[in-house]
Amino acid sequence: MADPLRELLAFQEKVNRLLDNALTRSELGRDPTAVGQWVPPTSVLETEDTWMVQAELPGVAEKEIHITVTDHSIRITGESRMGGNLQDGNYQRIERSYGNFVIDFPLQVPIDREHVKATFRRGVLEVLLPKLESSGSRQRKVPLNLDS
Repeated sequence: MADPLRELLAFQEKVNRLLDNALTRSELGRDPTAVGQWVPPTSVLETEDTWMVQAELPGVAEKEIHITVTDHSIRITGESRMGGNLQDGNYQRIERSYGNFVIDFPLQVPIDREHVKATFRRGVLEVLLPKLESSGSRQRKVPLNLDS
């Protein structure tokens, strides 16, 4: 059965990401080809016991990627540097993004920070965030004491 609150939170995250991407990419009126902050394409998958975050980071060096996790969020930061050394030429077109990037994603359930794993292969970062094991139901039956 669908959880309306979870669906609302997912919708809110999509709208926030859409607005963040639009504002960040255009830098509020600046030249979108200028070097600055950008948001890499990112996918987030939730299973019963794990979150998985995948980010496309082509051309980003492993040493430029920094991952920070808290109980309820993940932040990935780094920098993509423009390659090549063109001293006598001018770019006619730039479609790749360069500069600093930030990926922030809130998690609705706490994660086991001690068992987070990250891999970086072929320009794709994958972070596995295991959920903390539930300590039982969040509901508790309260006994009713009757005065007699």
